[in-house]
Amino acid sequence: MRHFSSSLKKYPFLKELGLKAKNAGVYHSGEHHMGGGQLVQSVNPATGEEILAVRMGNATDYENCVSSMESERKKWMTLPIPARGEIVR
Repeated sequence: MRHFSSSLKKYPFLKELGLKAKNAGVYHSGEHHMGGGQLVQSVNPATGEEILAVRMGNATDYENCVSSMESERKKWMTLPIPARGEIVR
């Protein structure tokens, strides 16, 4: 990505957030994963400058997320309702 190094200088908070030129757009099993879908550019709407990119998920990534969710749902159901309420709150 040709403009990312200048984006880090212009927007230093990007580096503080742990963002890179290409970023993972899928989250499951407690981790971010580089998806198998399209690469989406984040663009500054005022200048058209490319800031960074996110690799989106595909159907396989979706299935992995659903599978992970089913596994975590079983753990969630074992928590007492007041504890779940605190997490949600």
